[in-house]
Amino acid sequence: MAEAPPPSSFLSPRGGAGELSGYLNRCRTPYILWANRALKEKMQKPFLGEGPDLSPQYLMNYTFRYLGWTGPKYMQIMEEKLPEVTVVNDQVIKNEGRYLFSKDEEFDAVQQFVKSLDYYNNKHFYYFGQ
Repeated sequence: MAEAPPPSSFLSPRGGAGELSGYLNRCRTPYILWANRALKEKMQKPFLGEGPDLSPQYLMNYTFRYLGWTGPKYMQIMEEKLPEVTVVNDQVIKNEGRYLFSKDEEFDAVQQFVKSLDYYNNKHFYYFGQ
């Protein structure tokens, strides 16, 4: 009996351009940073153009960086330790403009750091109930 092909969400460690493109198109959600005239004038920024590919958890980091704000400690740590990471999920990480796949050694190091920081942040800075 022939082995079943991997599910469509699987990316091979050497994922070709077509495979990566298909994966990103499946996961892509457009985003908009909107500013009224007063904010544009105050920040002296046009709020025009196309931004980078981002995972949802990096949208605020990108917004704060665009506005020149530092943000909370979590954002500051991410900006200091992983300033070029913009996409993180279980299969792909975008770091320094390159896509890393789940089998890459660098992928594991980045993912472990992000998960550790998220765990620490969730355990020490979010309060659930009384």
